[in-house]
Amino acid sequence: MLFWFLGLFPLIIGCARESVEMVGQTDLPTETVISSSTPSPNPTSILTLTPTKTELPLTPISDPKITINPSLNSIRDQRDLIAFKDFDETEDTVTIFLVHQDGTSLTKLVTLSGDLLRRGYSWSHDGNQIAFSHAPQERFKLKYLDYFQIYTIDIYSGDLHRVTNGLEDHTYPVWSPDGHRITFFSGPEYLLSIADIDGSEERYLSTDPRIGRDYSWSPEGTRIAYEIGDPPFNFSIWLMDANGENAHQFETEYLDFGTEYNYTAIPEWMPDGDHLVFLKQHDLYYGDIAGKSSTRLTFTIDYPELWFDVSPNGSMIAYINNDGEDIYLTIIDLQGNFISEERIGTFEVDFDWSPDCKAVVFTMNNSLWVYYVDGQYLVKLFDCPGMCRDPQWQP
Repeated sequence: MLFWFLGLFPLIIGCARESVEMVGQTDLPTETVISSSTPSPNPTSILTLTPTKTELPLTPISDPKITINPSLNSIRDQRDLIAFKDFDETEDTVTIFLVHQDGTSLTKLVTLSGDLLRRGYSWSHDGNQIAFSHAPQERFKLKYLDYFQIYTIDIYSGDLHRVTNGLEDHTYPVWSPDGHRITFFSGPEYLLSIADIDGSEERYLSTDPRIGRDYSWSPEGTRIAYEIGDPPFNFSIWLMDANGENAHQFETEYLDFGTEYNYTAIPEWMPDGDHLVFLKQHDLYYGDIAGKSSTRLTFTIDYPELWFDVSPNGSMIAYINNDGEDIYLTIIDLQGNFISEERIGTFEVDFDWSPDCKAVVFTMNNSLWVYYVDGQYLVKLFDCPGMCRDPQWQP
């Protein structure tokens, strides 16, 4: 999950040229440990971007800077995979790894030079591809003039496709539920944009630069929920149709987080497509879109709930809970009833539910862990090669 300030204050970073390589399987030892006032919206419009690209090929691209390694065959036909990013500070590279949920078949999928922890990646909903952002070298030979573009890679064949090709950055890709489109942020103002998977129909969904990075598609793919932020730390939740039209505010109450706790509203759809879960002030809320009402799920006095994730079947919510003395990964149901909890002791946690809703994968102290909800025990898969972040379970 992304920090709120990435959406509110776009980073101004000179992006050095990068290289991409496909590398093979890596064997690491595994270790098992068991323990018990409302902001006024800017106009939302659909603007066709100035054409800056030729027709994209529909066959896999080849590039001397990108090599496909046959060792990807080691994960062919495997499911139950987990992807995560690993940052090697010494080499200044970020690698997207794949690993089986039991800690075996650890495989490097793609390695990028430069700090791309803030550029995002995401699984396709069929679990066969990953979209990521990369600055190609062929556009310019001058440092800081490369633009980040969106790519997709088939995790089994290694087939690589380039989705965008415009003269501005394209970052933080997210697949639509039907797998035919990808949303992302464009340009220095990080405007929410969309393109078909073949690179056609690239356009802005909104010209409002206040839209935060933590937005989500509705399950049926017809709407997008997002937050709009105004300094200092004031947020409201909005909905729009998937074509960028019919933008309207969901929560009528102004979300004022003050200055002590810096986090965002993070709207996340429920599987029924009629409800959202989101953060409001310090707590989690469950909102009925049709009735424009919300129910408070947690009751925090002094310390905020931080990041959260709804289980794929919509029956549970995992979140980071700070009681003032320690930090926990906590599981509740949709009535706010406690299910289970595990002490983790650090805020540096990214996590994601397994598709069967039986486990949560997360990073902690540069290690990859799986928490099994029913049995209420932890399994440490391994220590990461570098600094690992953002684990995502294969859908």
